[in-house]
Amino acid sequence: MSAAAQGDHRARQLADQAGLKFLGLGEHHRRDFALSAPEIVMAAIAREATNFRLSTASTVLSTQDPVRLFEQIATLGLISDGRAEIIAGRGAFIESYPLFGHNTDDYAMPAVNREIGTAAPA
Repeated sequence: MSAAAQGDHRARQLADQAGLKFLGLGEHHRRDFALSAPEIVMAAIAREATNFRLSTASTVLSTQDPVRLFEQIATLGLISDGRAEIIAGRGAFIESYPLFGHNTDDYAMPAVNREIGTAAPA
């Protein structure tokens, strides 16, 4: 285990022992925020920390397949004995939009409003 991983492991243990009630991990697809799969990281944490709730903070819905996301969170819920939660959002950075085949021009108009033909203010 690397020194960084050992430090993270120890931090999780201390947080669990100290009575932390909630841990939220954000999804990012940038070099300066390198956590693109919070569900996987939370599954690893769930094995070692048993007292606090685990949540995405936030899951970017505009770039997710909804069925796959449901499956990932449901699986995390099983692994964590029901401690998994999801906080959903649309994202603050648009650099990752093209990575998922989306046009950055569509960012200003949420998909729900495009489908019904009205645009919400950005």
